[in-house]
Amino acid sequence: MVNKNSTSGLLAKMKLRAILHSKLHFLAVILITALAMTLFVGLTSNAKSINKRVDELYLESNMADIWVNTGSYDENGFNEIKNITSSSGRVEERFSLPSKLQVYEATALISDKLPTINKAANTDNIEEEDFFIIDSRLLDTHKQGSEIRWYDENGEYLAVPVKFSISALVEALADMKIGSFDGSEKSILDAIRLCHIAGKEDILNEPYLTLNLKITGSMSFAENVQNSQMNNTSFLLIVAILKKRL
Repeated sequence: MVNKNSTSGLLAKMKLRAILHSKLHFLAVILITALAMTLFVGLTSNAKSINKRVDELYLESNMADIWVNTGSYDENGFNEIKNITSSSGRVEERFSLPSKLQVYEATALISDKLPTINKAANTDNIEEEDFFIIDSRLLDTHKQGSEIRWYDENGEYLAVPVKFSISALVEALADMKIGSFDGSEKSILDAIRLCHIAGKEDILNEPYLTLNLKITGSMSFAENVQNSQMNNTSFLLIVAILKKRL
C-alpha cells in the first residue's frame, strides 16, 4: 500500500531541495538576463546618441555630396564640373597635400578662402584672411601632459612646425600662380627655382619642406571623425599663408 499524502510530501520536499540546491544557478540566470538587457538598452541608446552627434556634425560641416579627386589641377575640368552642377548646387576646390603636423601624419587641405563645403564646425577660428585650423582633439594632447604644445601658458595658439612632402608639394606649387614677372606668369615653384641662394642646398631635393605656422583656431572636422587616433589628421590652411612663407 502507498500513502498518497506521504508521496506528495516527499515530492514537494524533493522539489524544494532541488530549488534550494540550484538557487545560485537560478540567481545567476536572472542576473545574466538583467545584465544583457541593461547592455542592450545602454548600447542601443549610446549608438543612437553617437549617430545623432555624427549627423549633426556632418550637417554643420556641410559635407559634399560628390567628391572628385585629380592628380593635378585642370581649370577646364573644374569649369566642366561647375557646368553640370544644378543651380542650387555649389562647387569648391582645394589642394590636398600629405604633411606632418608636429609629430602627427596629416593632410593639408589648402584653399584660397575659408571653405563653405566640408568646412570647420564648432570652431573658435576668427581669422578668415589667414587661417590655419587644426582638429580640436589635438588640443587634448596638451591637456594630458604631453610634451607637444599647441598653445602657451596664456592660452594663445603657438606657431608649430608643419612638414610638407616635397614630392607632392612640387605638383601643387606648379599650379599656384603668384603673378607676372620676367614677362610671363610665374608659379611659386618658378619663384623657388629663380630665388636659389648660393651656398644653400636646394630645398626641392629634401623630403620635406618645414614651415612654422601660427595656429589661428581649432575645429571639429567631419573628415577627421573616422580617425580614432591622430595618425592622419586633416587641417585647413589658406594658400596665402603658404605663399607668404615660401
